[in-house]
Amino acid sequence: MESKIRVETSNIKNELNNIIENYSIDPSHIDFDIIDTKIIQTKDGIKPIYTVDFIQKQPDLLCKIIDIDINESTPEKEAFVKVDCTSLDKPLDVDLDYIIHVIKKKLAFYGIVYGIKENNLALTAKEIQKRLNPNFKKFKVLIATGTPPVDGKDSELKTFFQLNTVGLVDDKGNINFKEKNFAIGVDVGTVIAQYIKPTKGIDGYDIFGNILKAKDGKEIQKINIRIDTADIDKVEDETSIKFISKKKGSLIQKNGIFHVEENVKVDRADIKTGNIDLKNVSDINIGVKNDIEEDIVGAGIKVTGKKVVINGNVGPKAYIEAQTVDIKGSVHQEATIKAKTARIKNLNGTLIAEEAFIENANYAKIETQNKVIIENCLACNIISPSVEIKKDMLNSNIVTSSKEVILNNVIGNNNKISIKPLEIPEISVQYKELLIKEKVLSNKIKMAQSTIDMLKQKLDSNLRNFSESIKLIRQLQAKGAKVPTALLNSVKNFKEIEDSYKEQKSKLASLEEQYKDIIHKIKELQDSYKYAHIIIKGEIDAENLIEFDDTLSRRLLNKQRSIKIYVREIDGKDQIVIEPLSL
Repeated sequence: MESKIRVETSNIKNELNNIIENYSIDPSHIDFDIIDTKIIQTKDGIKPIYTVDFIQKQPDLLCKIIDIDINESTPEKEAFVKVDCTSLDKPLDVDLDYIIHVIKKKLAFYGIVYGIKENNLALTAKEIQKRLNPNFKKFKVLIATGTPPVDGKDSELKTFFQLNTVGLVDDKGNINFKEKNFAIGVDVGTVIAQYIKPTKGIDGYDIFGNILKAKDGKEIQKINIRIDTADIDKVEDETSIKFISKKKGSLIQKNGIFHVEENVKVDRADIKTGNIDLKNVSDINIGVKNDIEEDIVGAGIKVTGKKVVINGNVGPKAYIEAQTVDIKGSVHQEATIKAKTARIKNLNGTLIAEEAFIENANYAKIETQNKVIIENCLACNIISPSVEIKKDMLNSNIVTSSKEVILNNVIGNNNKISIKPLEIPEISVQYKELLIKEKVLSNKIKMAQSTIDMLKQKLDSNLRNFSESIKLIRQLQAKGAKVPTALLNSVKNFKEIEDSYKEQKSKLASLEEQYKDIIHKIKELQDSYKYAHIIIKGEIDAENLIEFDDTLSRRLLNKQRSIKIYVREIDGKDQIVIEPLSL
């Protein structure tokens, strides 16, 4: 063969074998240099085109101890630089650039063109350089790795609610939750369901540049959601289709079509219906049939909505919560009602509301933030800023108010009618917060006063030195002499103490003003019972107890009629006054 043969090839290894065979050359006496490299993209992958000079000479020693090891256990494959220094007689001194050159030459020889860790070549070469010594064992370093294909995802329908449990609309137009375990409440913008479209696969490459084909996702689940577009939006983009509620309400199906109903009508809420949780999203009308005699809200059932109308009775341990609650039947003694505004025919259980209007309350516990108006009551515990019993108060009622109690006829006895503002929950919380603030401010004032005393002591003890220092500085300045730094610092330190003293005095004044305001507010709450009253428009029997605060009480000894009861200071002492009601 000639001393040099130049060829253009995409497979150096095959080309070398051809030359060895054609020219009958000893394989150990031929080497090659890569003159140029071009990379082209084909439909099957990445193809290299090398311009190579084959030379009839023995490869150098470094080329003999460095080789490439290929791991074919995965489709994308891995390549390692392997180094065997055991054949060396002595340490080999080779620069880093040449080691990198040999590594690249070996990669090209094996046709490795993809996933080469170019950023690691210098580090790998440095590691090889350190170990070019017969004392080191064989080792290898990962130098190239392919990229596996990523298959696309099949289509998917994500439902954010158990759509098969959504209440169905019956023949009369009412939502029938029978055998459904809950009602589904949605808000504006709530995503009801999302159809995820199938995605394209991402092809990978092996280290030889061959494309590893990925599978595209399939459409395996059709969209089977039918919607009322007046209630639900269908929003589509490149990746998905979302079904989004356009209003607050209850998600229901009618003839297979999903709607959002603002007014839910239910025959009965019981163990078959399950809890109805539509808090702040729907009006709920329970007991739409007139022939229901049992509790239409059964034992232990929870119902929440924006407005709840119950056309019958509420059973034991049931819980009703809404902005507005209207119960046209009776509430069991173990049931609880919570509302902003409540209207109840017969209340035997617990009511927590801002305002309430009750026809008959028996053995009930009532707590309102603003007012409660009751027609007739027996053995109730009532806590409200304003209480009015429009007809008859019977026996054993406890009424606690902060502003006024207006009664028509108190025909029973053993009633306790109290003006105790600090027992009203909202006022009690406010009062406790004020007491905590008073304690914190008191401690801050003590600390500020202690700091002021300490600073005042420092000022007093250093005042004479300060005055002398000022006098000396003026004398030196008058003579044009230099003022010592220590003298200036002494004056500066005194001024800083003086400024801190003034700052603490100002802080103390602010704290004392805040403390004064807190004490005033505490006193206002403590004395607020003096500005409240109890009015009896009709009669009140004897043996009923009147209380103001925890210190003033009066049990009526005789029947009274048309009276006003309040607190007045007489001879410097607060006393309960009963006087005729001015008409």
